[in-house]
Amino acid sequence: MLQEPSNQDIVKPLKTGVQIGAVRDPKTGKKVWKKYACIYCIKQKKEKILHAKPVEHFESCHSNESEVAAMMALSTPKRRKKAIAVIRNAGEREYYGIAFTKGGGIINARRRPAEQKSADNYLPCKKCTGLYKASYLARHYKQCGVEKSSESPVKSPIEENLKGIQARSALSLPTAPEVVKEFREEILSKMKYDAVYREILSDNLILEFGRREYDEKKNDSSPNYRRYVKDRMRELGRFMAVVKQKAPGTRGLVDLFCPTKYRLTVSCIKEVAGYSQTESKYNTSSLVLKLKQSLLKCCYVYRGMCLDNFDTINLAKSIDMYESRLLKEFKEDCSKLAHKTLEQNKWNSEDRLPLASDVKMLHEYLEKEEKKFKDELEVNPTEDSYRKLTEVVLCQIIMLNRRRVGEVQFMALDQYEKALKEGDKEDEEVAESLSELEKALIKRLQLIYIRGKKGRKVPVILTKSLQESVALLVRLRKSVGVKASNKFLFPCQSSEVGAYRADVILRRMSEKCNGLKDPATVRGTKLRKRIATMMQLLNLDKNELDAVAAFMGHGLDVHLKFYRQQESTLHLAKVSKILLNLEAGKVQRMKGKNLNQIEVDEEEEEDKEDEEDKEEEEDKEEEEDKEEKEKKDDSEENEIEEDKEIDDPAPQKKIGQTVPCDSMDDIDSTPPSSPEKTKNTGRKYFHPDDISLIRTHFADNIKVKRAPNQKEAEAFLRENIKKLKGNVKSTEWLRIKTHVWNYIKTKK
Repeated sequence: MLQEPSNQDIVKPLKTGVQIGAVRDPKTGKKVWKKYACIYCIKQKKEKILHAKPVEHFESCHSNESEVAAMMALSTPKRRKKAIAVIRNAGEREYYGIAFTKGGGIINARRRPAEQKSADNYLPCKKCTGLYKASYLARHYKQCGVEKSSESPVKSPIEENLKGIQARSALSLPTAPEVVKEFREEILSKMKYDAVYREILSDNLILEFGRREYDEKKNDSSPNYRRYVKDRMRELGRFMAVVKQKAPGTRGLVDLFCPTKYRLTVSCIKEVAGYSQTESKYNTSSLVLKLKQSLLKCCYVYRGMCLDNFDTINLAKSIDMYESRLLKEFKEDCSKLAHKTLEQNKWNSEDRLPLASDVKMLHEYLEKEEKKFKDELEVNPTEDSYRKLTEVVLCQIIMLNRRRVGEVQFMALDQYEKALKEGDKEDEEVAESLSELEKALIKRLQLIYIRGKKGRKVPVILTKSLQESVALLVRLRKSVGVKASNKFLFPCQSSEVGAYRADVILRRMSEKCNGLKDPATVRGTKLRKRIATMMQLLNLDKNELDAVAAFMGHGLDVHLKFYRQQESTLHLAKVSKILLNLEAGKVQRMKGKNLNQIEVDEEEEEDKEDEEDKEEEEDKEEEEDKEEKEKKDDSEENEIEEDKEIDDPAPQKKIGQTVPCDSMDDIDSTPPSSPEKTKNTGRKYFHPDDISLIRTHFADNIKVKRAPNQKEAEAFLRENIKKLKGNVKSTEWLRIKTHVWNYIKTKK
């Protein structure tokens, strides 16, 4: 029988049984005095390490220690108080480690709660090491009075980003010792501190998974790898929070790697992804697929950890069985529906492209903003004006080049400087073959090559105005406080390695610009789709289209399948011409032509519409006449019978003679006698099979470009009148002749 894997000696999760001591005893209601841990007693491994009067204890028991002796020699109360705090805080810091390692105990916070609480929401200050509530930590950090020591320098509140102070403080608590320093500083210290973050820190397997993802992605060309690693770890943290709610006895992610826990895994993934049983779909379908891949990679990591230890080799079989179920059964349980939901969402999404008027209006707005902030920055360089000009220039480059937002926002400073050095180099032979306009554009525009997707070398073009703005931003980097370690062309002033998010800035600019009809469509990807769609209006061959796709930074297949949208206007204006000609039986007139050259006879379409309208009017008139006739017949029936002469024959109509009639009934009931008297309401069309038969029969006439005469056309009708499928009569020789002659003219 299989046993569930144990994380003993492999994964040691952070236990959360530590409590914060209350102000009063809950039983007696009396005030409880704080007891401080002595750093010297801890080092000497004494049984009693907590003391209510730490100063007296230091002087009586540890007066021979150098720090205590220096403290006792101080005469100024203020300096003496600071020295006591340093010794006391050192003992408290050591005691925190003991309590969290054991997973139990009561520790002191600087501001104790009225009732005893869990220590999950309390974090230590990096300066004074005192425990404070997580929501209050940043406020305390600004006014903490402990001076920086030379051994462990701490950044000032101005130099350090207080937004991530909680995550950095949480890392000073005892976590997994395997976490390397670089991974702590680059990833863990810059994550949001919340319940999900605590789940990540308490699970060594998630930390190991994140470290391996970091090692794999940090050598990647994309600077966005930090965000990717954080997202993958937070997804597992959210998943584990749900697992612990459904199965409270679960200690960590490794407890799931047993085949009997597969159903629990599926249930928790569905809950995290927002599965709706009534609608049979997910709110976040992509999360299902991402969690599957993350869990598979965690299986590989945990199997390797088990195989490294001889005592845990047997656990590898259980992991293999769990992994097998995840690979074979997960498709039917979750993945299939997730893919279906993604396809439905894509199909139901509005496929709107930016309007030309909106793009033009936003471009004019950005030009005004650029001029305003450029003037401000030249007169008085401030961080605010530098940031605003950076955002405006970033949006302008995206809109001009239709580049991916990630490619532009991560443009490197050295790429710009390299382009400046190589900008004056020109190929004389190529330059001579250019037109005067193209030569003028070369002098006005600047080209910068950056790295795109899949390592492609993609160009970015700067106009004269953008060149001046970028040069101004580069020149004022130091004066506005941009870190020297930040190598991006559009850096965040407060970050050493960060850049502005271009997608957020473009969305904000489109919302700020008044007058846009549809600002929600002015986004980076939609701008790229718009140019790919509008390229259909141009008569580009495959090589030219391939050059456009290369400029945009993708292949021709991606350009056609993903970026080119099916524009409804193009369907109505161009593709409909093919359908109308097919309906009219005029296939040959489209031979050898492209969509722009194909024409439709507008008069024919108008005649069709007029004919339909006239037929409707005639039907209405016939119905009205019929009703009047029935009424008249009822009233005059007797009179007609009396006046009627039975013996006289009906008068015969002669050619050119008008036949008199005694009632309207004679006129209404008399149908037209010949086709010549029937009004022709529109042009008649040949059946496609008839067209083929006519052109085959008169192939010699078509070859010598001579229309058939009347005798030849009548002979054709006599021989083939039964084969013709359309409404063709034996007397319509002129239609045959006209059709052949029109076809000869199109061949010319």
